[in-house]
Amino acid sequence: MTFDTKYAIGYDLNDEMSQISFCSLKNPEPETFSLVVGEQKYMIPTNLCKKREVNQWFFGEDAKKVMSHDEGILIDHLIKKARSGESVLIEDDEYDPVTLLALFVKRTLNLLAPSINLEAIETLMITVDLLDAVMLKILETVVDELSIARDKIYFQSYEESIYYYILHQPTELWKYRVMVFDYAGPCLKSFGFHMNEKTKPIVAFMDQESFTDIKQPAEMCCDSEGKIDMEYVDEMLLKAMHHCIDRYNISSVYLIGDGFAGDYLKKTLKYLCTGRRVFQGKNLYTKGACYSAMEKLVPNTYSQTHIFLGRDKIKVNLGIKVWQAGEERYAALVDAGVSWYEVKEQFDFILGGDPVIPIIITPLDGKDVQVKEIELLGLPLRPAKATRLSLRISFKSERIIVIRIQDMGFGEMYSSTGKVWDEEIEI
Repeated sequence: MTFDTKYAIGYDLNDEMSQISFCSLKNPEPETFSLVVGEQKYMIPTNLCKKREVNQWFFGEDAKKVMSHDEGILIDHLIKKARSGESVLIEDDEYDPVTLLALFVKRTLNLLAPSINLEAIETLMITVDLLDAVMLKILETVVDELSIARDKIYFQSYEESIYYYILHQPTELWKYRVMVFDYAGPCLKSFGFHMNEKTKPIVAFMDQESFTDIKQPAEMCCDSEGKIDMEYVDEMLLKAMHHCIDRYNISSVYLIGDGFAGDYLKKTLKYLCTGRRVFQGKNLYTKGACYSAMEKLVPNTYSQTHIFLGRDKIKVNLGIKVWQAGEERYAALVDAGVSWYEVKEQFDFILGGDPVIPIIITPLDGKDVQVKEIELLGLPLRPAKATRLSLRISFKSERIIVIRIQDMGFGEMYSSTGKVWDEEIEI
């Protein structure tokens, strides 16, 4: 297998509809899988259907077809069910909802088989709306069921997928602030992408806002006869756009979701298209995930000059002071810009003198540096430089550092006590 046949996959896993994009070094522009060749039918319903009285499972559009003949039992909202953790009852049998979600992901990835060699998948990036500790645990279980090696699979949030998508567009489209409006879910959401070019590296941010009063048109303003007042929807959207845009210089606007379909947004579109580039589509998240997956193979130039500080990102540098060649030096433990859930670092070092470990917390601007000292109470009294310690760092969230320090002794001279010190630091 030559290197340019290796594929990067971007998988948008959504509770309603999922999408998959793929690219390779030979064809680096992401292509979104379509259920119908030659059409832009990207949406795969996130569901499963078990045929009655037999162990036969269907998913997506096929599940809908089975249900239309009343031959099966539909299981939808797979992510919501997985997050609840409650067993799913199907014909008197209980099923683990995470296992059902894993089955869906596995089956949908097999849809790519006619287009690419599945054994040539080198990176898979799964993107979801909310990537919290619960969702992370679910995804870790899901990917264990896949035939792709675990070290080739990554996760990221929608906002980070937006970042990668935008960064791969022509620079004039993100010279200033970029707005993304998602009207696919139960309510309108906005993402505001902007950068601070005065820093090195350049720091990119994403502001997110939900408009809970702007639901899908059919749910928001039906009259007694079920007729939708589309002019009212247009007015509500226009008001939201003014709120998000009027204060800023906007380079481009992206509209996502079926809520923007149709020709009823006359006032909203007129306002948006005045002095701005406006794009409408449905596969921004999956393409952004695909770009991100490809960067795991070949980093883009902007990866060296830009850093994204979304909600999932660590916004400080962590380090300690060490003695090396007779001099005190700073040793980096964790760099800002990495996702909190990816941090699983371990360092072994020799304790110099006092049984105190100072963790140095440095914001990106270098100001207001903090030092959090971890006192190793109960550590046996030994000569200086005669204690080896193992330090492990992970995160509970983007703001909570989890540190574990273990006494490893010192060779045959001093055996390990096995003593462990656990500390949580909020930043």
